[in-house]
Amino acid sequence: GTLTEARDELAETYRLRLAVVPPRIPLQFAELPVLCFPDAETRDQAALAEATAMQRTGRPVLIGCRTIDVSRRLSALLSDREVEHQVLNGTQTADEAQIVGQAGQAGRVLIAT
Repeated sequence: GTLTEARDELAETYRLRLAVVPPRIPLQFAELPVLCFPDAETRDQAALAEATAMQRTGRPVLIGCRTIDVSRRLSALLSDREVEHQVLNGTQTADEAQIVGQAGQAGRVLIAT
């Protein structure tokens, strides 16, 4: 799906044609409404409450962040709540493969930049 945006460049630069392969199973996600918060602290608390609730049901959780500072702040907040989690933000390269390998397992929480 992500290559369709580069279809013309692939054809022009590399003389490659792009074939779209339909998914073998129907998509299984639900698009949720956009939520707006008055400030970052309120947003972060709401996100952590949702992540914690999902983790308790055994669902894997991925929290995406735009900066390393935000990932560190959210990690500290999860630690304060005693929620086991991993952080993947480019500062722990030795452990990166192991962290990625465990992502998606039941009850895992991953904060990624």
